[in-house]
Amino acid sequence: MPDQSDEWRRALEVLASSPEGATKALLFAHGFTYKAITGLVDFGLATSTLEPFLADGRIVEVTRFRITEAGRVARIGPEGSLPSRLPAEAPQLKPLAIDSSFDCTA
Repeated sequence: MPDQSDEWRRALEVLASSPEGATKALLFAHGFTYKAITGLVDFGLATSTLEPFLADGRIVEVTRFRITEAGRVARIGPEGSLPSRLPAEAPQLKPLAIDSSFDCTA
């Protein structure tokens, strides 16, 4: 398996520059793979949440990733401080139940 450190560093830079976090779509647009993104979460360098979002009058769920304190430390730490390999099996993201009474317009 190839070394993921460079891709992880780039992803952490994107997350660090996004105070509200970055959506999965934004990270994909930057060229990051699903496996690299979930690797950051698996190693505690980022968190992921499913959040409601109002789009075209409908509530949809988007996955948002945020850098953790461990991710901030790893990003500014010495070269080689990031894990170089992904775990053998990355856990699946679990859907977040959304309360149908949630009001995005408030």
